Amino acid sequence: MMFEVNYGDVFIVNLSDGEGAEITGVRPAVVVSNSFMNNNSDIIQVVPVNSNTTRWTLPTHIRIKERELEFIEKESVIVTEQVRSIDKSRLKQKLGSLDKAIMDKVLIGLKIPLLPNEQAKQLSPIQGTFILNKTVTFEENYEYEFKDFSKSKNPSKTIIDTIEQYASGFLNSENGGRVLYGISDNRVTIGLKLNYEQKDELNRNIQAKLQTLKPSIDPTVYKIVYHDVFNEEMQLISDMYVFEFYVPTYFDKTIMHFTHSGEAYAKINGVNQKLDILQVQDWIKRRVTEELISKKLI
Repeated sequence: MMFEVNYGDVFIVNLSDGEGAEITGVRPAVVVSNSFMNNNSDIIQVVPVNSNTTRWTLPTHIRIKERELEFIEKESVIVTEQVRSIDKSRLKQKLGSLDKAIMDKVLIGLKIPLLPNEQAKQLSPIQGTFILNKTVTFEENYEYEFKDFSKSKNPSKTIIDTIEQYASGFLNSENGGRVLYGISDNRVTIGLKLNYEQKDELNRNIQAKLQTLKPSIDPTVYKIVYHDVFNEEMQLISDMYVFEFYVPTYFDKTIMHFTHSGEAYAKINGVNQKLDILQVQDWIKRRVTEELISKKLI
């Protein structure tokens, strides 16, 4: 039986052969080849889905929660580093399709093994387990910043009200940055309660807010990750997350980014700070001079 095959489709696939840690057998797999390959070749690329989630903890592993998708009932992991080229005859049944949010994570997972270490690190979300009321293993520094929700009556509004400042600060800094909403200043996991509809609304509001940056940025420049939160018995707490906003190093270091109100921020001594007019002038002069020197124009 021949199927119409599209990027992001999930099929039951026969991955019968393999050795060692390679995932085999008849199982769900996600199509990651593009429309050109899918329409013009009998060979397509897929990544397997595994319901044994205990061993899969790399940034190339995309977690699917129990019943997050109608057609995958068990908690599962998309194992993107095990991409396979298969003949379409191995496709047995179409289960459904993944939405853009999940496929964006899959695309990042596919890129990570192919990039130099520093570039791969910039694509990778924070690795680790967040346990409610427990201390995280990393500290605030030039890359990480924590945002405490404990005194906020509306955590989603707190994110919307501050995320543009963080975007400006990270874009204007040498190495980008990350802010983790739901971690206290003393490194304790507090978490944020959001159901599916609230997450969807928050994502839309964030995108709209960041479109007001001057100059505007492509939405693929920044990354949003909802990290699961667990209790002390390592049971997943439903609809609770640590929210990560991450901006890697911006490709053009001569561009200064401002908020919609004309304010500029930068990470100074590991803290996101508003720049005054003299600091803005110094930033522009220094960055332009560095660019001219790098191009041997002065």
